[in-house]
Amino acid sequence: MSIHEYSLKFRTLAAASGWNERSLLTTYRLGLEPKLRLQLAALDDHLGLEKFIQHSIRCSDRMTSYLSEETALLRRPEQNSPPEPATEPMILDSGKLSSRQRRLTRGLCLYCGGSGHMRLNCPSRPRRTWVSVLQSETVKLLPLTTNVIVTTALNSVTVTALIDSGSAGNFISGTLCRQLKLRTFTTSTKYQIHSITGELLSRKQVQRQCDFIQLQLGLLHKEQIQLLVLEGATVDIILGRLWLRASQLPPHRPWDCAIHLVPNASLPKGKIYPLSLPESKAMEEYIREALSQEYIRPSTSPAASSFFFVSKKEGGLRPCIDYRVLNHQTIKFRYPLPLVPAALEKLRSAVIFTKLDLRSAYNLIRIREGDEWKTAFVSPTGHYEYQVMPYRLVNAPSVFQNFIHEVLREFLHHFVIIYIDDILIYSKSEAEHYHHVAEVLQRLREHQLYLKAEKCSFHQRSVQFLGYIIDHHGVRMDEGKNFRFLGFANFYRRFIKGYSHITNPLTNLLKGHPKTLNWTTEATTAFETLKKAFTQAPLLTHPDPDLPFVVEVDASTTGVGAVLSQHHGTPPRLHPCAYFSRKLSPAERNYDTGNRELLAIKLALEEWRHWLKGANHPFQVITDHKNLQYLRNAKRLCPRQARWALFFTRFNFSITYRPGSKNVRADALSRLSEGETNTETPSSIIPNHLIISPIDWMEPPAVATPEPRVPPGCPPGRQFIPPAQRVNLIHTTHVSLGTGHPGANHTLSLLSDRFWWPDMARDVRRYVQGCKECAMSKSPRHLPAGKLHPLPIPNRPWSHLGVDFMTDLPVSDENTCILVIVDRFSKFCRLIPLKRLPTTLETAECLFNHVFRYYGLPEDIVSDRGPQFISRVWKAFFKLLGVTVSLSSGYHPQTNGQTERKIQEVGRFLRTFCHGHQNSWNQFLGWAEYAQNSLRQPSTGLTPFQCVLGFQPPLFPWNGEPSDVPAVDHWFRESERVWDATHHHLQRAPSPTEGESQVQTSLL
Repeated sequence: MSIHEYSLKFRTLAAASGWNERSLLTTYRLGLEPKLRLQLAALDDHLGLEKFIQHSIRCSDRMTSYLSEETALLRRPEQNSPPEPATEPMILDSGKLSSRQRRLTRGLCLYCGGSGHMRLNCPSRPRRTWVSVLQSETVKLLPLTTNVIVTTALNSVTVTALIDSGSAGNFISGTLCRQLKLRTFTTSTKYQIHSITGELLSRKQVQRQCDFIQLQLGLLHKEQIQLLVLEGATVDIILGRLWLRASQLPPHRPWDCAIHLVPNASLPKGKIYPLSLPESKAMEEYIREALSQEYIRPSTSPAASSFFFVSKKEGGLRPCIDYRVLNHQTIKFRYPLPLVPAALEKLRSAVIFTKLDLRSAYNLIRIREGDEWKTAFVSPTGHYEYQVMPYRLVNAPSVFQNFIHEVLREFLHHFVIIYIDDILIYSKSEAEHYHHVAEVLQRLREHQLYLKAEKCSFHQRSVQFLGYIIDHHGVRMDEGKNFRFLGFANFYRRFIKGYSHITNPLTNLLKGHPKTLNWTTEATTAFETLKKAFTQAPLLTHPDPDLPFVVEVDASTTGVGAVLSQHHGTPPRLHPCAYFSRKLSPAERNYDTGNRELLAIKLALEEWRHWLKGANHPFQVITDHKNLQYLRNAKRLCPRQARWALFFTRFNFSITYRPGSKNVRADALSRLSEGETNTETPSSIIPNHLIISPIDWMEPPAVATPEPRVPPGCPPGRQFIPPAQRVNLIHTTHVSLGTGHPGANHTLSLLSDRFWWPDMARDVRRYVQGCKECAMSKSPRHLPAGKLHPLPIPNRPWSHLGVDFMTDLPVSDENTCILVIVDRFSKFCRLIPLKRLPTTLETAECLFNHVFRYYGLPEDIVSDRGPQFISRVWKAFFKLLGVTVSLSSGYHPQTNGQTERKIQEVGRFLRTFCHGHQNSWNQFLGWAEYAQNSLRQPSTGLTPFQCVLGFQPPLFPWNGEPSDVPAVDHWFRESERVWDATHHHLQRAPSPTEGESQVQTSLL
């Protein structure tokens, strides 16, 4: 076939193919002879198909002419050539030259010598073919066939399929179609079947297509597909280029899944699990299929994750690779997944929907080149690694979400919502929707992303998407959805009134992470109530930012509730958009009525911030507390209200009063938590006028008891305490202002210095664990995460200090913050109350006045990176004093951990003694410092007082009153006698300093 004939036939087939110009150009180029293709390699592909064909024809003609001339010059005379005229002289070795000259002068054919034609068109000259023809004797290709399972509504059969890369379509034989009794319908276009050489294979046109059938190749690959009916086909099914393109290995893209490991990561070392016979067959089928699809390949990786199977709900087996170790060592890719409730707000005016589901979503992403070895896994048949992104990788959802967002970015939030592999297209009209769907499908096709036809729904008025039923009315729950009850129920809480109250008996079962659940009748009632609420939940409308919002709030003694609504319809009716309810914490229950109502407004605005902040219209807040109407004009606010008032400035709203009898919806939500405990006070049976006074039981007079006998195990130097006095002694030691509710170890340390009794540690620990004030004021302690490098240990007291501030305290004697200074050697602390956060120079002066003039200059000061400690004044001040300034690492308060821990202890002390009157903390600050310096430190074995001063101040000052234990009275009297004698001798002893001072004064 000449280049002219090839180009003509190609133009004819191209006109009926429907391919784009670039695909036709590539196909035309591949059909050319290699030498000609090489000559045309420099031409630009953007030249266009028609111009490229013209260039190829001209180039072919030039090459033919040149090669013919070169062949004529070098070719010997052919034996069958016409005889030369007898008159022409015979010259040795010059026959060709004279013959060529003669033929040229006479205009004869240079090949045969005939007239009327030229050499190029000589009928005696054999034709040269410039189109590549595959010779059967050089390369023999065998057809690629495979067994597939075809499943219809009636039966399932195994047939033979031919995988033909040259076929432009997918076909099923007419015989098989009739055998399976498939329903067919006429196509809109009629197709003519040609061979690869362009010859017509059948005069009958293909104009019928079967309905969707399920096609299964291997163990896992299943798809719904429509096939053209081809009569006279030699095989049952032909799968062509379209099917191959949808099943081939995806290309590398900028969004390939990269696996970055943490430094010094330990690689997974999985083991091979024994498999049952069905699991072994399923594993071999899975490996064979994945290898054929090139999803995996043999590996020599040092990593190896385990491979096993888990059972499906329907009874099959699902392959599972244990990537837990790899996921733990992988640096997380924090690309955000969309908030589904926020995304559904965009659907407020949509009336028609299309849902798309991508086929083999994660497998459409390649593993970044060079990272494949990290996905390696071991199985009984070998060691393999993935080339595509497998499921169960920790970054797989984020990587795919990033990829699909980039592909469809220009459509997002205009008419497309995407959640991983689920795509929702929404429009306001059918004509607009047809255009939107076409744009999305074209974009997916350009990036070689294919859909599961059986899971797609096109042009629907109502569609199920991510567990919701969506239509033009709004969003409602899918009644047919099966949940994992309590965990998944939380997903639908915005549809359920009083969700937290209904689920309270169920959540109480999970407190403390019990190993077994103690199911109660209240839990059964809650379960049934929640099921009923799911099936009867009201329809919530889509919030429309073009309409004003109404927020109804209310608070009770146990909880708060709110309803977000908008006016819809004609006449306008208030329709709910969302519900909110929450139980109050124990601290919030202590608020007065006004603060509880204001808290309800704050929590409602926080819950619906994304709707109310920056709303197009001012919204209205309705409450049954009239005083809140004047919140913005109040002359004086408490600190809590002042903080909340700053938060309210972000919103544009007005507060409207509605009597409680009419504020029904919000009031009902706020009172859902009531009734859990019966707080009614029983009424008195006897009338009040008959009661003279309460009965006082007469107490027996105190009688001194004889000293108990000391058991033999009592250590020397300690006082044995009888059982009757132990609780009082522990209580006095634990709650004293000088100790400040220390922990069990500190309390035991304070007692064990002077007292003893059997099981002393057990009694102290039991008492401290049952202390109500400690339970309310203390926070749990946990070990720090990771390995910490401690600061160097100082050599003497007050050589290395830690400094920090306690801020945002209630105003107490005009003071609002505390400067905390800690000696890292002795753990001695100084607590300095301040009216406000000081400047850098004021902070330095506080250190000089309260520490340096008593204990001398330190060598090093550790602080955080507050503005006072990073200024040039701070550095210059201590540079002149020769003191090193050390700053903690950013976002790592553990660097100055001793000071931070001391702040926590001081805060605990103040909360314990000031929880009922927080504005008086300044009166207890001195006692807090005394208590902290009196506690024995585990690191030193001494109290800060003992470490710095050399002695421990008395913990139990004696008031002279007799006790029930004579030995205790004797000990206190003897101590007082020794102190009085010492004091008397100090007063009588002459003072050398005083004498010298008097002499010097007299001389002056």
